[in-house]
Amino acid sequence: MSEIDDLRRRHEQLEAALAAIDAHLSLTPKEQAERAKLKKEKLAIKDRIAVLLAKPT
Repeated sequence: MSEIDDLRRRHEQLEAALAAIDAHLSLTPKEQAERAKLKKEKLAIKDRIAVLLAKPT
């Protein structure tokens, strides 16, 4: 497995976790904090993937 594969898999896991949270009609403050944390991690992973893909091999 490459780092990109690992990052893509984690990105998919975060996507699923966010979908589960977003399925709630309203969020508790704890859920809102968790959602924000997951979104930040997902964005960081997306940025890391972009950097890795931009590197010449």
